[in-house]
Amino acid sequence: MKFALFSVTYAGLFYNGKALSLDEQVRKAKDLGFDGLSIEAKRPVASPLDLSKADRARIRSLAADEGIELVAVESLSNFCSNLMEERENNLAMMRYILELSHDLGVRMVKVFAAWPGIINDDMPAMYGPYDRGNYFKPMFAHDLKLWDRAVKGIRETAGWAADLGITLVLQNHGPVLTKGGRPAKPQDMFGCTDVF
Repeated sequence: MKFALFSVTYAGLFYNGKALSLDEQVRKAKDLGFDGLSIEAKRPVASPLDLSKADRARIRSLAADEGIELVAVESLSNFCSNLMEERENNLAMMRYILELSHDLGVRMVKVFAAWPGIINDDMPAMYGPYDRGNYFKPMFAHDLKLWDRAVKGIRETAGWAADLGITLVLQNHGPVLTKGGRPAKPQDMFGCTDVF
């Protein structure tokens, strides 16, 4: 187990101030005594769209030189939209994130089944309201469609990840799909238990 700094901490989203680059975050992780850095793959710090092959090689080398392990890349995936284009955009994003992870030598990528997309650029970021009640709610036809989309998206992404030697890890905090709704066992969703 590695004690890792999460890059969103210094991304300039939850405070008024500038974001630290990945290079600066590697050094910050070392200065603060962390073993590693977990990278959230979004702007302004670590979007795969912004990091060239040369950037990735430099960051990987810097982390090795500083003794900081790049432990995970975290996506903000949502495979559950009823709009095909949104689902396909998320799959395309996941391909870019997997390539970024591979180039950085990271072997673990975190996914959400249905990240709601909550960053409002007009203010410091905050998490949307979420009822954390401890209850169970049965899943109905609409919920099952969402679940099916999540399964298909994660399975497709898992195939690409496997080709690159990367393990997918399912984010475990809400919202997953619907408050209280989930299968009895993880293997009911994925058909195996070693995906996450």
